Amino acid sequence: MSATKARKAKGRNPARTKRIPPTAIRSKRSLTSILEELNEAREQQAATAEILTVINASPGNLTTVFDVILEKAHSLCDVPCGSLQLLDGDHTRAVAVRGMSEPFEKFLRLGYRLDRGQPVQLIRPFQIDDLAKVIVGAPHGSPLRVAFELGCIRTMLSVPLVRDAVVLGRIVAARQEVRPFSEHQIAVLRSFADQAVIAIENARLFNETKEALERQTATADILKVIASSPDDVQPVFAAIATSANRLLGGFSTAVIRFIEGMAYLQSFTPTTPTADEVLKSHFPRIIDGFEAARLALQGEPSMITDTDNVEDARVREIARLRGFRSMLFVPLMNGAVPIGTISVTRIETGSFADHHIRLLQTFADQAVIAIENVRLFNETQEALARQTATAEVLKVIASSPSNLQPVFDAIAERSKALIGAHSTTVVRYVDGMIQLASFTPISPEADATLRAMFPRPPEAGNPRVQQVLRGEIARITDAESEIEVQALRDAARARGCRSLLLVPLKDDTDVIGWISVTRTGPGAFADKDVELLRTFADQAVIAISNVELFQQVQARTRDLQESLEQQTATSEVLEVISASPGELELVFRKMLENATRVCGANFGMLQLWNGEAFNTAAAYNVPPAFAALREGKPIHVHHPQSGLSNILKSHQVVHIHDVTKGAAYLGGPQCGPTRRYWRCSHRRPRAHAEGRRIYRHLYNLSSGGPAVYGQANRAGRKLYETSRHRHREYAAAQGVTRTY
Repeated sequence: MSATKARKAKGRNPARTKRIPPTAIRSKRSLTSILEELNEAREQQAATAEILTVINASPGNLTTVFDVILEKAHSLCDVPCGSLQLLDGDHTRAVAVRGMSEPFEKFLRLGYRLDRGQPVQLIRPFQIDDLAKVIVGAPHGSPLRVAFELGCIRTMLSVPLVRDAVVLGRIVAARQEVRPFSEHQIAVLRSFADQAVIAIENARLFNETKEALERQTATADILKVIASSPDDVQPVFAAIATSANRLLGGFSTAVIRFIEGMAYLQSFTPTTPTADEVLKSHFPRIIDGFEAARLALQGEPSMITDTDNVEDARVREIARLRGFRSMLFVPLMNGAVPIGTISVTRIETGSFADHHIRLLQTFADQAVIAIENVRLFNETQEALARQTATAEVLKVIASSPSNLQPVFDAIAERSKALIGAHSTTVVRYVDGMIQLASFTPISPEADATLRAMFPRPPEAGNPRVQQVLRGEIARITDAESEIEVQALRDAARARGCRSLLLVPLKDDTDVIGWISVTRTGPGAFADKDVELLRTFADQAVIAISNVELFQQVQARTRDLQESLEQQTATSEVLEVISASPGELELVFRKMLENATRVCGANFGMLQLWNGEAFNTAAAYNVPPAFAALREGKPIHVHHPQSGLSNILKSHQVVHIHDVTKGAAYLGGPQCGPTRRYWRCSHRRPRAHAEGRRIYRHLYNLSSGGPAVYGQANRAGRKLYETSRHRHREYAAAQGVTRTY
């Protein structure tokens, strides 16, 4: 067929053969080129659409986006291998790798420091046509030499990811042969680099929004915990540690407080039981020499990028045992004073991002708010409790104007409860002796030990007691080492106390006692405890003063009442005298009746001395047997220790507390139910302290004034002379003589 066609063609007329013009050929070539460009554009658009779809589907997951971008860029630009890298200062790290050998891919993903001569941070693409020529003289281990040796790279193109004139990373396209990339390919790679920047920015905005929402949610959750725990900061610390660790992507988080020079572990996120015990075993500890405290005292956030380089051996030990390498510290600042710190750790070395620092500062601020809220709440509660206790003690004072014991008991109980003490003791200092007024019980044995110590004089070798007696507050932080008196040290051991606080009770002139509170552990009492105990001490002094004033008023009232009773009784006697001027028996009976009544006696007798014996001039409410025995009989004074004998010798009031125990009584039979009585002479005596009041009644009523007494004395003598003979006759007949 081909030969036949050739013969036919050879026999044709040349004039009739068609020729294709050059313009048509060029047009055909242009059309082909246009079609190719159109196909490339379509492929590029399809790739872009696919990348945008991945970005929308994974707004916060850049790994998937970077993998797709690298794949599409390489396929459209005939790139057999390469990577997408992100910059962090002078370090770069691959986040997507394609077509590289496994060792080189590992090298890229771990990251490396850039060569000073490598213009990675330029905002324009740069290309190395032949890497073999560039690495001549490059040191071993340099990134370009590693690319040549491990990746077998010959031609390399770096297209930067630029946003606002700042290089964020780069797309690296490589070939294992010397074949530079065309301008068109570079332009296509730049478009994919722009898409990578869009993905990074979109992820940043998405993550920022997500983090802001998470922060707001965490803040709201912590505020809820703060609101639900107004008196306990521990749940707040636990919530802060958990939220901070989660939002910062930490390995572990701890909250530490500084209290009076000591660091206390308040809360932490657990890792393993062994590691957690290691952490807890290092607290509490002294702030001095503590690395976290040293950093917190600077008042600014601080980082440890590698714990192996820290000077504090305990920090290195904790880091190794718990398995972290980097730490972020943010101080808890109450004004300008650091009161603690929050620390977040990570397994890998390196620094923390600024937004993580700001986030942890937010949590630190919330921790300070919680601490301050709890402090204010507790102070309010304590103030309310103090006011309530004060009001209760004042009620007891008002309800017991004449009895101090309920007041002392209330003070002991309230002070122990409010201070959180082990025990409270209230003592009084009266006439140089320390007397136990009240105490809170511990155990029968311990209470018996305390009671056995009182009353006692103040020990000369006890400086704390001497300090209190000077009106000063005394503190014992450790009874084992500070109490010099062995007996007191033994008593402290028996009652189980190690620290004591003593606050004096002071009136206008001197110390009249003190209140002491104890605790089972050594240490000092807080200033608020001292002030609270001072308040109770003041109340005790008020109660003592009130009782003394009440007793004075009562005594004055009794004196006035007694004076009124005496005046009434005297006036009654005078009325009888006026009504019966010649009947002394009625006068004596009225005097005796009033004297017995005013003195609160059971019965009474009025006897007159005639120089030889006592004669009964009047009797009141005398028991019948006793009255029959005494009727018409004079009483001769024979026993030298009898009451009548003492009256005749001393002319004083004689008070016999128990007649049955007297020598005169033991000499004869019992003559009545009386066991106690008074005898009063008609001469003015020096009043005995115990019988002052009763003597005053007896003297006033028995004397009845000079006129009454004189009249009564004369009448008594006349009565005696009239009955003397009759008494002697009767006594002689009976053969009985009574002596008193």
